[in-house]
Amino acid sequence: KHTVVVAQGGEDALAALAALSAQCSKVGSNLNQLARHFNSGGKDTEQLRAQILEELSALTNFRLKAEETVGELYGNHQAIIRLRRIGCKKSLPRFFLM
Repeated sequence: KHTVVVAQGGEDALAALAALSAQCSKVGSNLNQLARHFNSGGKDTEQLRAQILEELSALTNFRLKAEETVGELYGNHQAIIRLRRIGCKKSLPRFFLM
């Protein structure tokens, strides 16, 4: 673990972002499980694909905002690297790139 110095009042925001980042990682794992299901012959519908892509878009937007916020708290570019070490570091499964 590293010691992080943040601006006054930033500790709560940093803790919240860490918790959200963990959730982000869990969502990514769920998306990978769905991709595995479809890639192994599971039932597929256009409606289901559209919903998954919508959720993936929302997850991506969250991640970008979280990286920006952490960058403001840290005040340097290392924040993005540190956030990615916590979670949301998995690449998109092939299913979503079709």
